[in-house]
Parts: sequence; structure tokens; C-alpha cells
Amino acid sequence: MALLEFVLILLLHAEAGVSGGIIDLYNKPGDEVVLPCDIKPSSSSCSNVHWFYSRDERRAAEEEVKEGNVDENSARAARLSVNSNCSLVINNITDEDVGHYICGYWKSFDSDSYVFLNILTVSPSPPDADLQKDEVTLTCSLWRYSNINPCKQSSFRWLDDEGTELQDESVDFYVRQTNCVSNLTVKHQRDDNRRFTCQFVEGNSVKIEAHYTPDSTGSQNPEIQQTIIIIIMWTLRITGLILLIGITVVVIRGGRKKQLKDSKVSKN
Repeated sequence: MALLEFVLILLLHAEAGVSGGIIDLYNKPGDEVVLPCDIKPSSSSCSNVHWFYSRDERRAAEEEVKEGNVDENSARAARLSVNSNCSLVINNITDEDVGHYICGYWKSFDSDSYVFLNILTVSPSPPDADLQKDEVTLTCSLWRYSNINPCKQSSFRWLDDEGTELQDESVDFYVRQTNCVSNLTVKHQRDDNRRFTCQFVEGNSVKIEAHYTPDSTGSQNPEIQQTIIIIIMWTLRITGLILLIGITVVVIRGGRKKQLKDSKVSKN
């Protein structure tokens, strides 16, 4: 019953909101993130620390860390750990890690620490598009706890490889933003290695940015790739034939020299 009461109190805190002790973290997929437990421990160890996680308000909070130890039954147990500061460490984060985290000490509900983990991603559509021939849409998404107000219209910025902001009225680019997603349509480009940057801005401050550079190797014409493969194969065959001829000549010459030497020996 004590654990149930603890969970209910944490949920009430999350629904009512708090005025302090809130931390927003912004990261990208694959990062290692440290979620600080911004309260003083009741002892020198983390034996009394508990970490709870909620992806959105429709799901019940899950206890990921109990008395300083990661719950081995958690689907993320292999990527979770608790450091000496009682902070929760998550390795190789994905959008599945986005959400609301609460760190608290047993029977100390008034001093809980609240952490919101946000992740920014940039992905092309279609994934294998050729910028030299196709029109590509880059999607920049900020994944975050769903119980937060939607992003403002000016929350995203798109920059080119020179750091120049791309505007809606640009002929070659079109930006469309809904909630926490912004799309950039990139039309035919001569340079398929051009880099684009998506920034998430809040309060005139860039919280995080993600880059996208098209893979030039993946956009190569299939006929050209096939021609290159054929040339390489023929080059290997010719090289092998030359080596075989060279070895044969050496063997023949060596045999002739041996015959001449044997004949001289027999005459003597």
C-alpha cells in the first residue's frame, strides 16, 4: 500500500504541476543522457532513491529505479544505470525514452525532482531520394511529453550549409509546421552533399539543433554503379591474367636455365 500511495502522490504532482525543481533536457537519438536528481539524499548512498517514468498523461507512471537499483524487469534495463549522484543515466536514447521523469526519496514527496526529456530528430522522405533528381521532404520532429502545450509557430528554424535561415518565401524551399513537427521541402539540388540544419527555438534561445547531409553514395545512378562494378571486375581479371603470365614466364626461364646448367655439367 505504501508504494501505491507513493505512485498516486507522484501522479498528483504531475497533474497539478510544480513551480520549481523542473528540468528540461534536449537531446538527439543515440546520445547518452544524465537525468539529475536535484535533491539532497537522505544518506550518503542512493538506497532511498526512486525514479518514475511517464511517457504521457494517458499512461500510468512506471517505477524504473527502486531503492537505488534499476528494475531488471524494465524493457530498458540494459540501457539504464544510476550514478553516484543518484542521477539516472540512459544510454543510446531513442524516441521511446521521451517523457516525464520523477526522482524522489521515500517519504519525501515535497522535494521531488522533475525532469522532462525531449528528443529532436531529422529524417528524409522518401529515405532513398536523390536530391539531384527528386524533391525531398525533410521532417524535423521534437518528441516530448504529450501533456505540454504545443509548439509555437516560430519554434523551428531551418538553416542551409552557410548558416543562412531559409524563409517561407524562398523559391527552392517550403516550410510547413504543425505542433512539434516542421517540414522542409528541398527541390532539385546540384550539390547532393549540401547540409541542412533544423533548430528548435524557445524564448529566442536555441535549445537543440540537428543536421542532415544527404548520402551521396546512396543517390548514385544504378546504371553508373553497375558500370563501375563491371570495370572493377574486368580490372581484377586482367590483373590476375598478367600475374599468371608473369609467373609462367619466370617458371619457363627458370627451367631453361636449369637445363643449360645440367647440360654443362654432363659435358664435363
